[in-house]
Amino acid sequence: MDNIISFPSQNFANNLATLMDKNAETPVELSERIEEDYETVVAWLNGDVPTQEKLYKLKNYYHVSVAYLTDEHHASSRHDIAR
Repeated sequence: MDNIISFPSQNFANNLATLMDKNAETPVELSERIEEDYETVVAWLNGDVPTQEKLYKLKNYYHVSVAYLTDEHHASSRHDIAR
């Protein structure tokens, strides 16, 4: 059974979209790069919450913290990404 981390799904969806935009990635490109189904990436962008394993995969791929992926960011800090 996958471990579940609880956080507002819209925070994650917004943060993932910001990272994809910053990297000029489409859902297809991200899905290929992290070896996940396209439908999974689209579901995340629509508010589905990833499992802990997939969250850590994204954290490692984008070189950000889990908190960056899951916490709410104000407009002025949306692009303050720890690299």
